[in-house]
Amino acid sequence: MHCEEIKKIVSNFSLIRECDTILNGMLRLSTPFQNIEGSFIDLYIGEQNDLYSPYILTDLGGTSAYLFDMNIKLYATKKRKRIMHDICVSLGVIEDNGEFKIPIGKEELKELPEAIVRLSQACIRIKEKIRNVKKLYEQAKHKAESGNFAYQLAKLSLESHLEELLQIEKNNRKMI
Repeated sequence: MHCEEIKKIVSNFSLIRECDTILNGMLRLSTPFQNIEGSFIDLYIGEQNDLYSPYILTDLGGTSAYLFDMNIKLYATKKRKRIMHDICVSLGVIEDNGEFKIPIGKEELKELPEAIVRLSQACIRIKEKIRNVKKLYEQAKHKAESGNFAYQLAKLSLESHLEELLQIEKNNRKMI
């Protein structure tokens, strides 16, 4: 097997399984990338009023909605916010009120395949990392309840931190 053979084999691979128009006029792009439970990641592309980036590739909040459905609040802790921020920065993705997106200029439209991969990768990474952080917290909570002193201290610290963040979140909502 040679590199040219591999290139020829994968050249027919498509990043779009299905494409259709949704109510707001954007195109829904069903990607071959899958969530943890097996559903495919949908991304959306549409026009926006921006001279330098007339197109936008977005998940339309699908990542945040997915986590919310699993009873995981994306912004509940500083650690989750940091995880989300680090992933977005490393992949060139913008987070805007729970929506993940990549602005695309006219000249950059030919790089749409790369943007689809980057945004899909960000959605998958954010879902998995935040889900794992929540799972670790639940495990620590369970061990604390079973009497492990070190985990009791960790649990109390995390609960205090979560209560503080919830209060900050409530105050921010009042200001909006």
